[in-house]
Amino acid sequence: MEEEGAVAANVVQGAINAIHKDTGFQVAVALLGRTRRGDNRGAEEMSRGLHDSWGVGEKDKNNGVLFLLAKYDRQLYISTGKGALKQLPNDALDKIIARAKPQLREEKYDKAVEQVVDDIGAALGGEVLPEVKTESEGNNGWGVSAVGAAILLYFAGIAKSGWDRHTFVRQYRFLLRHSSPGLL
Repeated sequence: MEEEGAVAANVVQGAINAIHKDTGFQVAVALLGRTRRGDNRGAEEMSRGLHDSWGVGEKDKNNGVLFLLAKYDRQLYISTGKGALKQLPNDALDKIIARAKPQLREEKYDKAVEQVVDDIGAALGGEVLPEVKTESEGNNGWGVSAVGAAILLYFAGIAKSGWDRHTFVRQYRFLLRHSSPGLL
């Protein structure tokens, strides 16, 4: 397991070096267990603080980018210098983060970091990142409608059979816990 982490670190360092060589931008990665605050503001504050204290980017160009991942807080943030904003506007950063989320959900942190660094490099190199489908966009609506109809019919049967409110609430909670994510 440690060997995989070392390989991933070498891959990421190689990508960071290539970004600097190809684009002139400096990129840094900070991996933490937790931020001090444990919320999104904590990730933002920590990222900006590390960006400044590490001196990421050339001072006269302000061309640094720092990616912070706080694993246990489930937070990430990309801090950019003003010189990187043209290549990394908010919509590009949103795409980069959205593209990493599947790996993060599966706890494949090495792959997520590689994905983020590769995407930062691509955007800094002038590439337009592809749009990312969200879970709800991938659904044509039939699954939600079918599940909704089934739930309505189920609860209509409960109401007709005379179950009390507490049984209804218990059954509703059961359905919420055991339904597919994104459908309810």
